[in-house]
Amino acid sequence: MAHELEKELQQRIISHKNIVITSSLIMFENEGIYNSFLLKDKYGDDKTTERGQGRAFKVVDELEEQADQETYDQIYEMCWQRAKHRISDRLYGIN
Repeated sequence: MAHELEKELQQRIISHKNIVITSSLIMFENEGIYNSFLLKDKYGDDKTTERGQGRAFKVVDELEEQADQETYDQIYEMCWQRAKHRISDRLYGIN
């Protein structure tokens, strides 16, 4: 039972990170998030003409497949720092 709960928690952590990264890429695209030091070399605005949700989903898919865990976590943290102020605690049932 404990192993199953641990596995479920890990899956939810991964899902949360993917949602935060994807949402941040969409929300902050016009603010230059793709030109941040963690993303610019591979995903900067000068690397593609694709924009919006399609671009965000593609980047997250590539990050999941190709990025090492440390880089992925750094990108998540950067995105979380930008997005956390726009997320209402009411969405999570926190008063």
